[in-house]
Amino acid sequence: MLPRNATGDYGEIEAAAWFRRQGYLVSVPWGLGPYDLVVDTGEDMWRVEVKTTTQNGWVKKGCKAWGWTIIVDASKGFDYLYCHTPDIHYFIPKSAIGDKRKGLMVPRYDDTREGTTSKWMQYALPYKPVTT
Repeated sequence: MLPRNATGDYGEIEAAAWFRRQGYLVSVPWGLGPYDLVVDTGEDMWRVEVKTTTQNGWVKKGCKAWGWTIIVDASKGFDYLYCHTPDIHYFIPKSAIGDKRKGLMVPRYDDTREGTTSKWMQYALPYKPVTT
């Protein structure tokens, strides 16, 4: 298991690599700030907060499936949230989250095959990360 700060760094590198594979330019702001990456699409500039988790939790609403817990402070000045979990990544617009600090429960990759419905699945990225 990686130290906590190394886990976050790994998530940010994974997010930057994903954006580069899409053909976007990626910048990292200096110092601590309300977002982790700036993504230049050629038409827009996105401020992206990256959250990385390895923490399991129960998916709410009585569903007996595991999900990943993401804690995000949506009052920060970012445009998108990139969720990096061990088995699936999500790219969620801030407008879908709201504007308060909250915990999000995003479904695991394995649960999607069993028909688990979650409002977050529409934001799942179209690839499964490489595992070692």
